[in-house]
Amino acid sequence: MLRGWSARTRLPFWLMSHTVDRVRWLFGREATRVYAVSRSGVLTGLGFDTPDAYVATVEFEGDAFACFESCWILPNSLPSVVDNRMELIFTGGKLEFDAGDMCLHHATPETYKRSGVLWTQAGGEPRGFVLDAIRHFVECVLAGRDPEPSAGDGLSVLRITAAIVRSAQERRVVELA
Repeated sequence: MLRGWSARTRLPFWLMSHTVDRVRWLFGREATRVYAVSRSGVLTGLGFDTPDAYVATVEFEGDAFACFESCWILPNSLPSVVDNRMELIFTGGKLEFDAGDMCLHHATPETYKRSGVLWTQAGGEPRGFVLDAIRHFVECVLAGRDPEPSAGDGLSVLRITAAIVRSAQERRVVELA
C-alpha cells in the first residue's frame, strides 16, 4: 500500500484526518494552534520516504485541546490494518470508542457503560459509522445535494492536518488563523 504513494503524502492525511474531523464536529470549534512531532526509522529502513508515526496536540477555540496519534508500523498480527480509537476526557466523564471492539465506552463519576455497535447488519444491509458516511455521500452526489460534512469542513480538516505535518517537519508550533 505504501510503495505507490508514500513519498507523495504523509500519514496525518490518511486516518488522522478522520479523527480530526470527528473532534472538530464534537467540539464545534475551530483549531487555533498545532504542535506535532514525527519519528522515522522502520519505514525509511525499508526504502519508504515517510515517517513511521506522528503525535500532535491541537488547541481549539475556548481552551479545548486534543491529542492525536497515528502510525504506519503496526504488528502484522493485528486483525485490522488500522488501530482506530478515540478517547474523550471531560471534566465530568469520559467517552471512548475503539473500532476494533466496535463499542462505545461511556464513564461518568457515577456510572460506566459499554454499549452500542459501530458496525452491524440491519435489514440485510451492513450498517455502521463508516458505511453510513459513505452511503450518505453517494446519496448526496446522486441527488445533487451538498453532503455533511461540507467542503468547508473538509478544508478546515485539511488545514489542521497540513499544520500537523508542517509542525513536525519544522519542529515548531504552527498558529492557525
